This record gives sequence, C-alpha cells and structure tokens, in this order.
Amino acid sequence: MKKGLSALLAACIGLSGAMGLAACRESEPIGDPGNVLVVYFSATGNTEQVANYIAEATGGDILELVPVEPYTADDLRWTDDNSRVVQEHENEELQNSVELVTVTPDGWENYDTVFLGYPIWWGIAAWPVNGFVTGNDFSGKTVIPFCTSSSSGIGESGDLLTDMAGTGEWLSGHRFRSSASQSDVVGWLETLGNFSGGDMGNAGGTVTPDPGDTDEEQPDGGYMPPPETGDGPAENAPTADIAVPTPDVRQTILLWNEGNIPAYNESYQAASADGLGFIPYIESFPAQGEVKGAVLICPGGAFQFRSTVSEGYNVAEELSARGYQCFVVSYRLRPYSQEVSALDLARAVRYVRANAEAYGINENDIAVVGFSAGGILCGELLLHSDGYQLPTESDPDYVPDSLDYVSAEASAIGHIYSFYGRLSVSDNNVETLRAGNLPPTFYAYGTRDPFYRQFIQNADAVREAGVEVEEHVFENVGHGFGAGNASCDWIPSFDTFLTNIFEEN
Repeated sequence: MKKGLSALLAACIGLSGAMGLAACRESEPIGDPGNVLVVYFSATGNTEQVANYIAEATGGDILELVPVEPYTADDLRWTDDNSRVVQEHENEELQNSVELVTVTPDGWENYDTVFLGYPIWWGIAAWPVNGFVTGNDFSGKTVIPFCTSSSSGIGESGDLLTDMAGTGEWLSGHRFRSSASQSDVVGWLETLGNFSGGDMGNAGGTVTPDPGDTDEEQPDGGYMPPPETGDGPAENAPTADIAVPTPDVRQTILLWNEGNIPAYNESYQAASADGLGFIPYIESFPAQGEVKGAVLICPGGAFQFRSTVSEGYNVAEELSARGYQCFVVSYRLRPYSQEVSALDLARAVRYVRANAEAYGINENDIAVVGFSAGGILCGELLLHSDGYQLPTESDPDYVPDSLDYVSAEASAIGHIYSFYGRLSVSDNNVETLRAGNLPPTFYAYGTRDPFYRQFIQNADAVREAGVEVEEHVFENVGHGFGAGNASCDWIPSFDTFLTNIFEEN
C-alpha cells in the first residue's frame, strides 16, 4: 500500500470523523493523509484519466468501480427513452441495484484518505458509485469527491453521497472539465497541500507513456515533427507542445496551448456553453483489429452545444470496432464563428496526420464525418481551405508551431443529416463546390428531416461539381439518429465507402 501527500489537508479529521458520523465541509489543508486510495467509476474514460492523474501525483492505490453488467454504448444513449441509463435515471430502485464487481478493496481498513471520482449524470453523481458508498464504513477516513462534466458543476452530488454514506469526513470536492489535463489535476491537488508520494515531474500535460527500449530522445512536449515541407517558416517554427499519442488506449488531447489559441476571445468564451477555461480537444478511440485508417467525428448541436454521446462516442465505438482510429472533436461553439471552429478541426486533422505512423495509418487515410452542424463544420474546413492555410490568416497575433505546417486535408467526408453550407442553409453553387476540390462525399439522411429537400439539392450540386457522391436516404426517418438503428443503419455503408477510398490511396 502506498503513502501519498506528505501534507495534504490540515485539521480536517475532527470529531465527526472520530465518532464515525458523516460530515461535509469546504476543502481545506489537512495533516498527513496517510494511505491514499483513488476510487472511480468512468463511463467514457474522462473520469478514469483524472483518477490516474491523482493516483500518479499522490502515490495512491487505485480501484475502478466496474458494474457486473457493464454499460454499453446503447446503454448510455441518454436521448433514447428506452436505454438503460434513462430507465435507471427515472427509477431510483434501478439506480441502487447496480451491482459492482468489487465493493470493498483488500485492506480497506488501512486507508486514511479516499478520492472518489465519477461523471455527472443528470446533475448528480453517476449512480454506479452508490454501491461503493453504501457498502463501506468510512469512519476515520477523509473522503474527497471529484467529478468530470462537460458543462454541469459538481452541484449537490458530494452532499448527497455524504448523506448516503453516513460516516466519514467528506470534503466538498471538485469538478473537472471533460478535457482536464494533468496540470489541471495537479493544480487542484496543490490547493490541498504538498506532495511527496507521487511523481510531479510530468505535470505539464497528458501522461507521457514509457518510450520503451529506445535511446531516441522524445521531442519536448511529445510531438513528433511533421515531414519537411521545404518551407522556411515551417523549418523555423517552434515544436508543437502537444501530447504524445497513446494509440492503444483512450486519450484526451488538448489541441492548443493555453495563451496561444488562434482567434481566442475571452468574452466569446465566457458566453459559450463551455465557459472560460475551455481548450478545444479531441478524444481518441483506439481501432480494434487491423487498422484501416482514421476518422475524425464532429458532433452536432447548432454550434450551441455538442451532442457528444449520441453523435460522438457512440459513433466512435461503432467505427473503432470496424478498424478505424477514431477521434471525437470538441470544437469551439457560438458566439465563435464556424470559421473559427474549423481552425480546431484543422488542428485535429493535423495532429492525426503528424502522428500517422504511431496510429498505424497511411497519412492519406484520414476522413472527417459530421452530424448536422458538425457536418457543416467539416464542410467549412474542406470547402474553404486548401489544407495548408495557417491560423494566422484568422489571427495575426497567433504564433504558429510546427504542427500548423502539416496538411489538414481529408480523403473523404461524411455528411450525416448535413450538407456543405452554413447553419440551416446549404451551399448549392456548383462553381463554388467545384472550386473547393472536394473529396468523395457520403450523405445519410431521412425523408422526415426538416432539411430533407436541402440534402437532396446539395448532393445533386456536389455531384454536378464532379465530386464522387454516395447517398443513403432512409424512409420515415427524421433528424438526429446519430449512430443509427435498424431503420437507418448507415455505418456499414460508410465503412465500405471509406474502405474503398483508403485502398486506393
């Protein structure tokens, strides 16, 4: 068992802890935390990453709460009234019946400080943690909740868990954004005290994997430089300080460095759904089996929000199972323009291409697919950029790095209930579409979609512009079907579409 945090939370274990009664108070420094345990439940990998950062920094042991019946992608479809997670949300008895593989870890009585992590579901702690909280005696222990959420705060989740536990000294906890970096986590831990149990040497970004048996020094920041372009500015550009890819495990990768984000506007950021502190990022889903190529996935949401689960994670899981390295893109939202959002998508494509060898793909085998506004974003990138435009065209004060000189071109695009154009308005100008030198384009949409006619017109115009077009129309299907179902099973066709294109590259 490992010791962590040499001086973490002074004077926190008071009478309530000694008497075995639960109490919840604001986080404040306490004394020696003793033996540390990091416990977490993670549905999509975000909470798991934060938990690993905490365990690394504190030297604590780690326990993942795994349901006996794990949650599948279909289970987590929160927009489907018949999905498991929705049914459980509406039935407290179902919430409390989620059985865990392990409730009490070996040596439980020897732990002094417990970090408890979970995603936020409908404003409360994801209920798979309930079995752990009710199944253990926290007397004499300090419990520190943490959660991950793209928008919701920690709310009353900690207070509810405190009441549920009935014992222990519970601190108020902390919420991390879904794209939390290691430095975010370490920064929070530092507000609780000093460290001695873990490794603080890699606090600047994502966890750097062991390079293995190699004497080659890793570039600063972990980014592998792109191929030489022969362009003087590219050769002199600073190396991009961005995460090393971990192709075999899920990973959250910040696309820009704080303080050097092109077209950043503080008032816009504060007004957006993401709020201040948001940095555009991608989440990777490793390919299973033989790797065919890479797909960057842009969820929709009218540029007001991102439907990350139904139009991001669910799609990534389906495509990764078919052999694609998948990346869900969290781009900037309104009041930023779609042109600015396209900078984030371009950066994501460049990152994947620059690390093509690590991901086991041909650098040309990269596609983008978007849903509704996410498809419009993909079209914005490919229709109005030649793949080599620098972010300085949008922001002269931005300082380009080596990654900005990598091509942002894609070999294929998927418009899932979407089109080339702007929000709610398709661009059907054949000459404009022809001038865009567009890649093969895949359409999937339903006859009951309010934009049904525009999809037809756009596909016809793109076809007339000389672009290869594949079109799938689903009868009596509306907008927002995400990864599809029996009545609109578009993914197998998209797989075949991409396979044929990539095989020709």
